[in-house]
Amino acid sequence: MFLILHVAEEVNDAIVLRSTLRNAGIHANVIHATDLEEAFEQARKHDPHVTVVERGDQSLAIAEAMLADAASPFADRAVIVVLDKLEKELVQKLIELGVRDVVPSDFEVQLQHAIVREARAEQQARELDDLRQLLRSAEGRCQKLIDGSSEPVTYVQDGLHIYANKPYLELMGFESQTDLVDQPLLDYVAPEDAARMRDFLKRGEGVEDFNLVTAEGKTVAATLSAMRATFDGEECIQLFVTKKVDESALEEQMQLLTQRDLLTGLYNRNYLFDQVQERLEELRGGNMEEQAALLHIEVMNIEEMRKHLGTTGIDSF
Repeated sequence: MFLILHVAEEVNDAIVLRSTLRNAGIHANVIHATDLEEAFEQARKHDPHVTVVERGDQSLAIAEAMLADAASPFADRAVIVVLDKLEKELVQKLIELGVRDVVPSDFEVQLQHAIVREARAEQQARELDDLRQLLRSAEGRCQKLIDGSSEPVTYVQDGLHIYANKPYLELMGFESQTDLVDQPLLDYVAPEDAARMRDFLKRGEGVEDFNLVTAEGKTVAATLSAMRATFDGEECIQLFVTKKVDESALEEQMQLLTQRDLLTGLYNRNYLFDQVQERLEELRGGNMEEQAALLHIEVMNIEEMRKHLGTTGIDSF
């Protein structure tokens, strides 16, 4: 429940304030303190959301004592001062001290308005703290996922590297975070792509292809995916880097996989039959100069050896 500390001469004043607020639809618990000493005691015990000071001529001194020290229980809480007469210099001094509002004692509606405003502000502040905590937790989980990812990822702020995971460090030729941090990203982009990279970072989002240049001077063709993010509470840009695959090398590798046995590296059964079929067609074509022979080699006593080497061992053999 919303808690108000009412510093007033009579305890009945707190009861009247509670009743007034309830009649206005504000459900709050009001505790009473007569003087400054009791106010500090109640504040440490209950941690009120709003403190209303209504002690006439003593109000200024009480407010000064409450807000003079940053370690005071009132330092980050709303303090409202009620005065019989609003004098410009006094109001200005109270505001400069950090008092949230100064209201006249004969204007209950303004006091209610001030309390409602501070109640809402307090609720919003709590919700904001909760959201910030959730954001920090989410960022922590994302950070663990990125650190464990096989995809190169880096964070850039004002064009400078501020963090990268291990795959990015390896891709760009950095040995550690220390070597990477504060290095301009543009220094590791091919000159012909520098202008596009500037525009890309200004947008802070999108997907584009760039030629990156590693610390060793090697050129890497890559696709960069950018999105706005936060790192250690600071706004930045998160970049996912996908290295572009050489199609010819990929085709060569695929052909190798289809023709050879993965364990031995020797040509496999499919390749053998393809070659036999080609030779048979040549021979059937009437080319009598062609000769062909098929040599079949078999290991003797294979079953006996399997007993000693096991299935995996005999495959390796």
